[in-house]
Amino acid sequence: MINYNPNIKKKINNSKILIIDNFLEKKLYQNIAAEINKLKKKRKCEKVFIYKKKIIKEEFNNYNYFYKNQKKLIKLISSKRFEIFLKNNFNIKYSLFPEKSNMFSGFNIARRGSYLRPHADFNFNSKTKKFRTINLLLYFNNNWKKRNGGNLLFYNYRNTKKKIEIIAKKNRAVIFLTNKYSIHGYNVIKTNKLRVSLNFYFYTNKNLSFDKKPHKTLWR
Repeated sequence: MINYNPNIKKKINNSKILIIDNFLEKKLYQNIAAEINKLKKKRKCEKVFIYKKKIIKEEFNNYNYFYKNQKKLIKLISSKRFEIFLKNNFNIKYSLFPEKSNMFSGFNIARRGSYLRPHADFNFNSKTKKFRTINLLLYFNNNWKKRNGGNLLFYNYRNTKKKIEIIAKKNRAVIFLTNKYSIHGYNVIKTNKLRVSLNFYFYTNKNLSFDKKPHKTLWR
C-alpha cells in the first residue's frame, strides 16, 4: 500500500529530507484523488483563506468527514510500521504520535495566487502538550510542472536564500524534520490548476526543535 523506499535523500541545515515518488499504490492513489473531489464538493472545509475577496486556500482537517480511502491512508501513516520507518530514517529514539483529527493535519486545496512565506513551523501543540517533530506532505497534482509554481522550497537558515525546490507532483511524498533550521514554504501558484496535498504531522514528548521554548510559527 505504501512505498517505504525513498528515492531521494537531501539535507539542508540540520534537517533531513526524504522524497518518495509513487508513495501510494496506483489504485489507492486514484481512489483518494477521487474522494478529494467529493470532499471539495460536498463538505464544508474547516479553514478558508481569502485574498482580495477570492478564496485561495481551503483546509479539510476533520477526519470524521473523510471518505473510506482517505481514512485508510491516515491509518497507514499512523501505523506502528510507519512509525518505525520514520524513527529509523530520522534517527529518533522517542515515540512518535500522529496528529489527531480537527487540528492542523489534513487535505489542503490551494488556488492560483496562493503561496506560503518562508517559516519555521510551530514547535508545540498546546492541546496535546507534545512537540512537533516531522512533517509529511503528499501531493495529488497530476501533470504538475515546475513552471506552475506551488513547489515546496527549502531555504538557507542564515540568509533565507532558496536552496532546494521540490516539484509538487502527483503521488510524491516529502517527509522532513521540522525544527528551527527547516525553513520552508512554497512559491506562488501560477496556474488555474488546484494544488492539492495531504499535510500530516507527527509529534514527540521530547523537544527536538533546537529551540528551548515553545513557539508559534516563526515567519522569516
